[in-house]
Amino acid sequence: MLKNTRDLKVLHIIASSEIKAGGTFIAASNLSDALLSFGVSCQIIAQKYSDDKKIARSTATPVTFVQSTKLLNTGYSSKLKSTILKLSKDVDIIHAHGVWTCHLLCASSISRIKGIPFIITPHGMLEPWILSRGKFKKRIAAILYHNDSLRRSTCLHALTINEMHNLRELEIGKPIAVIPNGTDRPRDLKKVGSSKLSGRFPALNDKKVILFLSRIHPKKGLLNLLEALKRTIENSIDWHLVIAGPDEQGHLKVVHKKILDLCLDSHVTIVGSVADEEKAHLYSISKAFVLPSFSEGFSMSILEAMSYGMPCLYTEQCNFPKGGEWGAAFIGLPTVDSISDMLAKLFSLTDNERIEMGAKGKLLISKFYTWESVAEKTYDLYMAIIEDSKMPDFVYF
Repeated sequence: MLKNTRDLKVLHIIASSEIKAGGTFIAASNLSDALLSFGVSCQIIAQKYSDDKKIARSTATPVTFVQSTKLLNTGYSSKLKSTILKLSKDVDIIHAHGVWTCHLLCASSISRIKGIPFIITPHGMLEPWILSRGKFKKRIAAILYHNDSLRRSTCLHALTINEMHNLRELEIGKPIAVIPNGTDRPRDLKKVGSSKLSGRFPALNDKKVILFLSRIHPKKGLLNLLEALKRTIENSIDWHLVIAGPDEQGHLKVVHKKILDLCLDSHVTIVGSVADEEKAHLYSISKAFVLPSFSEGFSMSILEAMSYGMPCLYTEQCNFPKGGEWGAAFIGLPTVDSISDMLAKLFSLTDNERIEMGAKGKLLISKFYTWESVAEKTYDLYMAIIEDSKMPDFVYF
């Protein structure tokens, strides 16, 4: 245990526990687990939208699931407010993860009634690219409850400096803490055996795999990646793109059609959602990682890939310039031309250069982006709020 000046109780409220909802549940539950080392007792309330019992990750933190509806994407549940009211007894902090659904309204209302400090982590959901889509629904939510909930918060939590600046543009008028996501310490890939993927896709074992591992969603930039691959793969036929992750908004059909239209079916393999063992196997056979997103909060996939010693290609919109500064990543724009340039740079590396690039990323992650270091900053933020003392230097006003 690194610090423990007093025990704390924190209630985390998460918009969705489902795998296809992205990394919000993964980030929040990892943080909750890591906070145990600092004497922080956490509980999680997570909304569920189906009968699927699968959740984004297992966790040591107690989780209460609340069945909710997808009606108008509001996340409404008749039981959510009463559940928060019941579990918020004696808690020191209410910490909401994600925005735009009714969990934010309920958490804000109860924190105000009970006088409990209230922190909101948008997880990139207030980034400009996100705000530019579905404007009508977001406008209604903003008027009805969203903006009021944000302004009632004690503090906002941004994942990156860039997200902090974007939140400031919204003129919410609250302090903003900048604390990144973290990642688990990587597994020893030498001990990772073959998975079911080996039998389903045996050809992958003879290729230099560049891995895309994220939701298959329009904002992830897969269509531009495929266009860029078409431009560059002819001179690098030993490379092979693997696309792994859950389908969202039916985008997988669009991606598959693009692959066929570009005649890339011999250079691209789609494996779909992967379990932990299959994910570890993918890392063990991959030589690089790519994420050409139009918008991200702070991608845990990049952190995880770097922790395994993989050189990374991603866009400026992934908000992780430090990867480039450390020589661990090629960073560009979410355009076909820029992604083509990044791929060409990767394909031109020797094996030793690629390994050296990956080693730099692994060192970067081990120094600054473990969940232990993230939990330590979060603990300092909690204590400053509860004790009404000077905020840490990562809090901006």
